[in-house]
Amino acid sequence: MMTPLTGDEALWLMERVIALAALLQATELILLRRIYAPGGVWIWDMLAPEYNVFPAIARRLVSATLGYPAYLLLLLSQAFVAAYALFYSHPVLFGYLFVGTLLTSVRWRGTFNGGSDYMTLLVLGAVTVANLFPSSSLVSFACLCYVALQASASYWIAGWVKARRRNWYTGRALGGFLKSTMYESARLERLAERRSVLMIFGWLIVVFELSFPFALLDVRLAAGYLCLGILFHFSVAVVFGLNRFVLPWAACYPAIYFISGLQ
Repeated sequence: MMTPLTGDEALWLMERVIALAALLQATELILLRRIYAPGGVWIWDMLAPEYNVFPAIARRLVSATLGYPAYLLLLLSQAFVAAYALFYSHPVLFGYLFVGTLLTSVRWRGTFNGGSDYMTLLVLGAVTVANLFPSSSLVSFACLCYVALQASASYWIAGWVKARRRNWYTGRALGGFLKSTMYESARLERLAERRSVLMIFGWLIVVFELSFPFALLDVRLAAGYLCLGILFHFSVAVVFGLNRFVLPWAACYPAIYFISGLQ
């Protein structure tokens, strides 16, 4: 028999996983510092004019934070705070990670890695609010519900978009993705040519994403969907090099599992 999580257990797990996600994201950008250092291809001076629509004081604050080397120092502090948050919970820690992640999104014209950054902000915001009211079970419950519903909706919306495109049913869409991977692999190239296999996997992905909200209805369903979800995200991360595609969603899974156990 599956054992449901308590609200405190779910929140604790969310905090640990999202802290690890923030640590890895900051570390990744620290390792990429050459591209935004002086002489790099993504220097702040090239992007700063795009923010001229903001008031002068806002432009100065943003430039002082996101220019080099200030941005590198921000990332180093993010990594330190995230490492600390792996073991300790406090609203200041998660609030700092939220603001830092938001500033990083501004630095990269909205997001550095699309939906993964959005999900990171969503979870960090929720755990920050929950830690601001540690004695309120109602606030914690609301934060867990918010994360679970948003994560489930993200799968459903992704599935709905795919369901409206015929190339997902024929295997063409998945084959195109496999051919565009950053890694050269003879196995992937052969797989990309096997239309019947791609068609089956295309259907499976669409059905999985569209039906994912059912995970909220029963703890056994949740366990199955979450295992499939981890496998899906890990496979995509390995094949396409999207190393941010695993932990932000995994951080939502304790909330989904908790909600499923309320039935």
